[in-house]
Amino acid sequence: MIYFKEIQLSLLVIVSTIAGETGIAFRDVTDELGIAPQVRPPATGSLRLYEAYEGQPLLFDYDRDNDLDLFLAAGYGPYDSLLLGYNRLYRNDDTNMVDVTKIMGLDSLPPAGSAAAGDVDGDGFLDLYLCMLDDDILLHNDSGIVWTDISESAGISNSDWALEAVFFDATGDGFVDVYIANFVVLPESDTLLCRDPATNRITTCEPEFFDPAPNRLYVNNGAGLFTDQTQQLGMLDTTSRSQAVKLLDANSDNRVDLLVQSYRSPNLLYLAGDGPGFQEVGLESGLALAPDGTDPIWNEIQILDMNADGHFDVLFARQDGRLEFMLNDGYGHFFPGLYQVGLQFPRHYYGATAVLPIDLNFDGAIDLLLADRPDSNLPEHEERDGLGRRFAQIIYAAGNSEYEPSDLSLAFTIDIELADGRLIAGTPAGNALAPGNQSYLNDDLIPETIYRRDLELPVTPETYPTTAFLGSEADSIFAQHYSLFRMVEWDTISVRESPASFRATDLNMDGIQELFALYPSGQVRVWRRVIDEQPRFLGMMPRVLEPGLNIIGASIQVSFEQIVYRNLVSDSQPLIIYLPSFIDQANVLINWPDGSVNNFRATVFNGYYTLTKQDQEQ
Repeated sequence: MIYFKEIQLSLLVIVSTIAGETGIAFRDVTDELGIAPQVRPPATGSLRLYEAYEGQPLLFDYDRDNDLDLFLAAGYGPYDSLLLGYNRLYRNDDTNMVDVTKIMGLDSLPPAGSAAAGDVDGDGFLDLYLCMLDDDILLHNDSGIVWTDISESAGISNSDWALEAVFFDATGDGFVDVYIANFVVLPESDTLLCRDPATNRITTCEPEFFDPAPNRLYVNNGAGLFTDQTQQLGMLDTTSRSQAVKLLDANSDNRVDLLVQSYRSPNLLYLAGDGPGFQEVGLESGLALAPDGTDPIWNEIQILDMNADGHFDVLFARQDGRLEFMLNDGYGHFFPGLYQVGLQFPRHYYGATAVLPIDLNFDGAIDLLLADRPDSNLPEHEERDGLGRRFAQIIYAAGNSEYEPSDLSLAFTIDIELADGRLIAGTPAGNALAPGNQSYLNDDLIPETIYRRDLELPVTPETYPTTAFLGSEADSIFAQHYSLFRMVEWDTISVRESPASFRATDLNMDGIQELFALYPSGQVRVWRRVIDEQPRFLGMMPRVLEPGLNIIGASIQVSFEQIVYRNLVSDSQPLIIYLPSFIDQANVLINWPDGSVNNFRATVFNGYYTLTKQDQEQ
């Protein structure tokens, strides 16, 4: 078990290398942007389930200066409400990112797991919803100057473990509501103990050992006051251990629907009706289960128009490394599409923990970048770097709505130094043990199963107070009579990591997307594309120029030649589409959430159009 410790966390970055001649290169610009290495809350060593979930980055424009700022959620620690100051907010100042966590009043918040941005009161500034281990937090953005916790006054009272939230207009009144994907109900005390059947060692209990936590929909009255209307709007469910929620228009009726990713239980698809309310149609749609009828562990869901027919398709990455393509017939019915897009028989086995849709060769078609999982058990011919690790893999869109598996890969590896706790002494009943003497301790207790408690003992960076919790009846009796105080000194170990997942955005609005790579240790690194020639692109920034207007849920359709790409505005990030050199114009159709429509012809490229309901400006 590795313990993260702020004073001993350092990072050594390896410049990205290319496996094969791809003509694609990235360089790590995290340090030059001014983004510091992430420091996670210290682990307890108890292998609690929530400590396995890293924090997620959120890119949004909080100060309305037309560039993207960055919020880094820290991930969960042993005491979600007591450990403060681990989240980070960076303001984008064109050439670098400035840490404004303290001056914006965010340094007193507990560590969050993720965040969502939405304008809850229609003042034109994006507010923040923080998903927490217990009580979620709604932060009001006061004109981009300071943040204020309005959770209680706004009526937000979600106390379950939330993994993800999304803002959208659920009632059609023009105001953004918030849907929260809750995961599992955690016990109030640490009584659940699991062992690996192969080694009999203590291990983290799988989520299916915990009861599902119900999801919630809070409806906004327009002034930033929310009421729980989950049941009234048809979204009450007690079966889903929900991990993520995505916006889409599943049946192409220009209404916003929701797809909820579930852990080892059917996914949920909520279709918006003609009036208020939603209908859950996951099984009927074909998205509830895998095509073979099982309920695997999904790592990630991506919404995209895979075959450029104007309908939203769904791409799943499974924990076992397989991809599932689900093609939409335009009426909300999804069917397996690996064969249709040319990936039924891949050239290589892909162990994709995550997948990012991105146009890597700037040809106007969406490629796939796979976060290929490390695997020491790969056959020799499948090893990528001689150590059983795998680089990020590329699948190109070859045209005619088909994908072409490639032999090309990119290395986004980093070398990271982590603090590793080593037991040097323990004291049962106050009697000191010599260093290395474990006569009173089971080997399984070092250090995997220690449970932190409040003890009236001096704590320094070199000590780690714990009590033991053991599995057998005899061990339980032992734990009742002896308080163990363990002295731990910290060694450092070097680990080479590959990304577990990616995000992409145009951070400096130059038409080139940066990659935000998320690593298993919780680090987030920014990789910038190295290019020889500026690609031809059409950029669009949905923007609210009048208070009270909602842009989330707007559908943007871009067409040229016989190709149609459809995108849904689900956050404040810009939309970018690369165009072949022979294209001199593109048609853009915007369906706004209130039913109004804009249609214009884009003839000026390599810049951003600001999309409003009134007009479009370069």
